[in-house]
Amino acid sequence: MESEKSVRSAGLLKKAAATIRRESLLRPGDTVLVALSGGADSMALLHALLLLREPLGLSAVEAAHVNHGLRAGEADRDEAFVRETCRRLNVPLSVLRADVRAEAAARDEGLEEAGRRVRYAYFAGLAAEKGAITATAHTLSDSMETVLLHMARGCGLRGLCGIPASRPLADGLRLVRPLLGCTRAEVEAFCTEQKIAFVTDSTNAEDVYARNRIRRQAVPALQAVNPGAADAFARLMKRARQDEDYLTEQAAAALADAAFPDEVGEWDAVRLRTLPPALKARALTEIAAGAGLLPAEAQVEGMERLLETGGALSLSRSRKIVVSQGRLAVVSAADEAALGENNANSAEIPVKPGISFVFSGRITMPRVL
Repeated sequence: MESEKSVRSAGLLKKAAATIRRESLLRPGDTVLVALSGGADSMALLHALLLLREPLGLSAVEAAHVNHGLRAGEADRDEAFVRETCRRLNVPLSVLRADVRAEAAARDEGLEEAGRRVRYAYFAGLAAEKGAITATAHTLSDSMETVLLHMARGCGLRGLCGIPASRPLADGLRLVRPLLGCTRAEVEAFCTEQKIAFVTDSTNAEDVYARNRIRRQAVPALQAVNPGAADAFARLMKRARQDEDYLTEQAAAALADAAFPDEVGEWDAVRLRTLPPALKARALTEIAAGAGLLPAEAQVEGMERLLETGGALSLSRSRKIVVSQGRLAVVSAADEAALGENNANSAEIPVKPGISFVFSGRITMPRVL
């Protein structure tokens, strides 16, 4: 049993280094800011990066902790533990004490959403100040749970891609996940082997949270069917990412072909309508994203129907997708009113049966009776 733990411990360092190099997460001279909660995953990440600092040529390893002001005395216990750990390891530490409950109430958010926003805004500010790359301790087990959650809620190919190894944190800043190739069992073995102390969040044992139910019930059931379920999910996520990247590239090319060169932000609705379904959905999602919107699946389906019928679909309080006279555009309320007024004042409006147009601020669909 001890030899097995030693293998897992060595495996974590090896896998972390391999992920960092394969995904180009860190480069020589980088300063890394570890998001340190005090839990097993983040403590393993901190110690792994300290051990890999010299081999990777890192300039510095620092830590950041957020006390969300929740979980009664546990939050203060976690902060004290992190402070003592960083003092003992001589790791520079930055701490934010936040009132997440008040933040959530002020913005009418859920506690989890507010906590995440506060946490990552703090990390981004520190990273910008220090010129650092932020590292979080997400693991292969976390990624597997994320895919299962997406599947349970209904998802497309993108939902099967799991957690990415890196993503933008803010303008010019990156967030990386060096432990994404390691399971939670490997993290725990590493902590045991290296004698790394950590704290446990009591809410991890509460089945009121969907992710906890996935972790405590669904994952063990899958592992009973296939002990190598985590590795199987890793292969699934890898293939899904490859396919998603390719389809996204093809959709971008199709979108460029459908764009009207004489009008910024307008596309040929007929070309979009005749795209294969996989490319059509991605192209429409990208159009909405270009306007700063993240459409839900139901909205994407509505946009697809719009290509067939013409008309308008609200994506937010101030933005609509309009298909008029064979053209698709994202318009604001002011843009739509101006378009309708221009058409109303025009001496002649081209009208074709089955092709919608805007008249007096309203979408009109002419039909032959």
